[in-house]
Amino acid sequence: MNMRLIRLCIAILFILMLESSVDSEVGFYHFDTRTAEKLMFSAVNRIRLSNSLPILRRDEKLEKAARIHASDMVSRNFFDHINPDGEGPRERALSLGLPYPVSENLGVLSSYGLTLEEVVDELMYSLMESPKHRSNILSPCITDIGISFAQDKDNNTSFIKLEKIGSSHLGFGTVVICQEFMRKGLKSYDPDPFPKDIKKDQSIVFNAQTYRDFDTVFIEIVEKQNGKSIEINELVLFERTFQERLNFSQSGDFHLKISGNLYNDNNQFINEELATFPIHVD
Repeated sequence: MNMRLIRLCIAILFILMLESSVDSEVGFYHFDTRTAEKLMFSAVNRIRLSNSLPILRRDEKLEKAARIHASDMVSRNFFDHINPDGEGPRERALSLGLPYPVSENLGVLSSYGLTLEEVVDELMYSLMESPKHRSNILSPCITDIGISFAQDKDNNTSFIKLEKIGSSHLGFGTVVICQEFMRKGLKSYDPDPFPKDIKKDQSIVFNAQTYRDFDTVFIEIVEKQNGKSIEINELVLFERTFQERLNFSQSGDFHLKISGNLYNDNNQFINEELATFPIHVD
């Protein structure tokens, strides 16, 4: 029998139980959310790899934004990208010091009769069936992800009396997933697209703008084969924009790497990779 048909039968049986008795208890799977997040992180990157897309990095602040929203939906009984205070994904990211473009996937599922692996599989299946959610997962522009699970539960128990289920908008045992996607890097650059094939001794004026403030920007030309740097330029960032004339005096295959450096308010040094462009010089 089809697995989803079996689960439908379980759901019908559960409804019949609700109608027949309000004194009995039913069980739901109470799981460790951190384990669930790791499983879904792996699932997202497996899907991206199978579609020839680069894997995503886990970002701690983005994960915190997802955790705040998932927990908030459960505690305040709502399911929406905008919380009751009128704050959306962009506002939550900015409040945590993330100035980058973000997008968000939300999912909800009852955990009754499901294992942890089945919960993750069912949520990923439903997200990939939705064109908008699928486009977020498979976006070639996305670089980072934050994932959080929250579960509507009663005193950390795996059993709940049937009459209490109706007191929760989401429903005890319901799992809420929040996926936050972020695009780090350059806000804009010219020429766009950057040329992959360049003639020897050709020079290109490169203009770019960053999403956040940096103290300096490093532009490095690195040989692809041995990783040797043949040119490094350090530029002072001016109002998040910079310009540099790039000269290519050697033939071969190279990477043009751009990174930003700054010291934050806590005097911690931050180095952020902004872009890498492959270049072949004839």
